[in-house]
Amino acid sequence: TLLPASAQPFLSDIPVEKPSASEIRRNLTPREARQLAELQYHEQLRAYQRWVAAVADAMRERATATAAAMEEGEHHEQGVDEG
Repeated sequence: TLLPASAQPFLSDIPVEKPSASEIRRNLTPREARQLAELQYHEQLRAYQRWVAAVADAMRERATATAAAMEEGEHHEQGVDEG
């Protein structure tokens, strides 16, 4: 049903009851439910991949800092031996 333009402003005042997440899931077709599960899986996978990448970056930074500190320590020891 088409409403006249004059009725449009009143439509925004009508409260719309939004269905809950569980209601939405109950009304999904098997295909939609599978698509939702796949979407959630891929979102979780991306989050996990970001976490793994962040851990790997932190480990690389730590290894670089440790190597630099060890190298600096070797230079100090060589200076003591020569002196």
